[in-house]
Amino acid sequence: MHLTEPRGLLLLGLLLPLVLLYLLRPRPVTLEVGALWLWKDSSRTVRAPRPSKRFWNQRSFWLQASALAALALAATGPRSQTLSLSRHVAVVIDTSASMQTREPDGRTRLQQARQAATDLVGNLHPDADVLLIGAGQSPMVLLPFERDRRRIRARLEALTPLDVRGELHAAITLANEKLAQQPGGGELILITDGVLADRVPPQLPAGTSRLIRVGSAAPNVAITRIDVRSEPASGNQPETSTPTTVFASVKNFGDSPRQLFVTLRQRNVRD
Repeated sequence: MHLTEPRGLLLLGLLLPLVLLYLLRPRPVTLEVGALWLWKDSSRTVRAPRPSKRFWNQRSFWLQASALAALALAATGPRSQTLSLSRHVAVVIDTSASMQTREPDGRTRLQQARQAATDLVGNLHPDADVLLIGAGQSPMVLLPFERDRRRIRARLEALTPLDVRGELHAAITLANEKLAQQPGGGELILITDGVLADRVPPQLPAGTSRLIRVGSAAPNVAITRIDVRSEPASGNQPETSTPTTVFASVKNFGDSPRQLFVTLRQRNVRD
């Protein structure tokens, strides 16, 4: 269960005026009567030692308080996480290099995405089947439509991030094509940290898709692209002296300027 409008809980503040209304209402008026047996039912209210006793045990107060609480809950727009209306669900998980980022809780973003997908699968209708697609530089079907929850969870546990940039458009297109082949269509769930290679974010179909964001914003500096090219050896030039050119793109994801050094060395070579 999640709340689409948490600000609706502000309506619970109306409970304070309700309490004050019961506290500040007029006190009982003292009157002289000929006999007390006619007033036995009201004797308990007359003898109340504290103002709170006037409403603490009154049903009207609790009925009104319950009505305000129900109104506040309705205003928050609660919705169930269970996708019981769909028989087919395509889950697209971002597997790009940014999903290796470790969050303050000690988990990587991919671990958070796997947990979100596991919780999602656990809340699905028992008859629903799940399609898993990994979104790296190119989309990959990790698991075709499957109903066995154990196989789905096992495939999620085996999911690892790739050292590639994130390309979500192709993965979403593939998921939509797979869903279109199913009778009645289905729902698309995208789980990503939002760090994309393209400046234009992907558009999800309205009403039949949901976006789950993982990770938190951080002033990170990262190498986003790298390309290594070697010139072919010519004549009697030894192969070890072949010049190599490296192009690297470094991006600052923070708001403040950063100064840093990028070091390059050959594998298994200490120099």
